[in-house]
Amino acid sequence: MKYDLHIHTTVSDGKYDKVKLLHYCNQNNIEIVSFADHNVFDDYSEKIDDDYFKTYGKKSGVYVINASELDIVDISQFHLLAYDMKHNEELKKNIFDILVENNNITEQIVRNIYKHYGIKIPLEELYQMSSDGNINKKTIVQWMLNNNYAKTWNEAGYLYTSKYSPCYIKKKGLHLRETIEMIKAGDGYSVFAHPSTIKYSDSELEELVKELSLLGLDGIEVFNSSKTTIEQMNFYLYLAEKYDLLTTCGSDFHNENTASIGINNDISDKFINKVKRRRV
Repeated sequence: MKYDLHIHTTVSDGKYDKVKLLHYCNQNNIEIVSFADHNVFDDYSEKIDDDYFKTYGKKSGVYVINASELDIVDISQFHLLAYDMKHNEELKKNIFDILVENNNITEQIVRNIYKHYGIKIPLEELYQMSSDGNINKKTIVQWMLNNNYAKTWNEAGYLYTSKYSPCYIKKKGLHLRETIEMIKAGDGYSVFAHPSTIKYSDSELEELVKELSLLGLDGIEVFNSSKTTIEQMNFYLYLAEKYDLLTTCGSDFHNENTASIGINNDISDKFINKVKRRRV
């Protein structure tokens, strides 16, 4: 069975919208997908089916499992996938409140930049650059590059927004324990996304997975085609079996430069079947 449980769309930082991605899946015999956009629950709805029918003259036929990829602040580069939540209002509210706080923090960083460097960044320009009406440190970095105040992304971050900058303020974000609890309370599945990105040793990673399993983590993304080697996948499969976790796989597709859509194995069968049984 071909499937993909980790795809990004234009709702966050992906290149294509859901209708176009579903059409690609139909053309390439991909039966099951999850659109896991960053920090948003843009749930798959009948409107997508209607738009698909209007565009292509038929139903998509692809089985969609709702998902979101959540940024966690406790561990650098840690992401948590939330799947098939039945009730996500509490988590949505937390995400909204954090966005508001981070907009305020970003505006304060802009004031700090003027104080320390004498660079005046018009806030209206930052908000115009935003696709969703929210601004963050990345928006500042991009503005600096656009206006020739830095030559590279790393230089701009280091000077103006990183913890090494005199302008730095720590952003707000979701916390691991509370987020797992909210996903569980919403009758969803929490999955540790692409473990390789947190740069832990094998022993450190095992200790973390053990701790997360005790907190109620449901699964681990054992293969991410843009971030996981075969050796890493085998280790993650070992951890999943040892700590009784579900296993998932996905491409982490954003555009053609990051990965190709589609996974062809049986690693996610148990997880997919659990979701399907809940919908009968």
